[in-house]
Amino acid sequence: MQRREGGRCTAGLLACRHRLPLTNPAGNVYDRQAPGMTRFLVDRDRRIIIGCTITGPDVAEFLHAVTIAIVAEVPLERLRHAVPPFPTRSELWLGLLEQAWSP
Repeated sequence: MQRREGGRCTAGLLACRHRLPLTNPAGNVYDRQAPGMTRFLVDRDRRIIIGCTITGPDVAEFLHAVTIAIVAEVPLERLRHAVPPFPTRSELWLGLLEQAWSP
């Protein structure tokens, strides 16, 4: 694990974390009380997702989508134009982009 100095890792990464519970209306289509959490780690300089943790039921499709976004280094600006399927957990993208997007 790298040491952190003033919010920046010693390797030079400046990141912010966004957290969405699965009980959030976006992405909660099965059970309003479904346990689970989604956390995104976003590189603020490059404006890409660099990590994600998601727990809870029926998250496989979202996990696959976020893996592609991380590996391909898809910018948040481009993700804004992708419409998630409805009704699915992938609607969590909308919550992430609302939190992370600032032009």
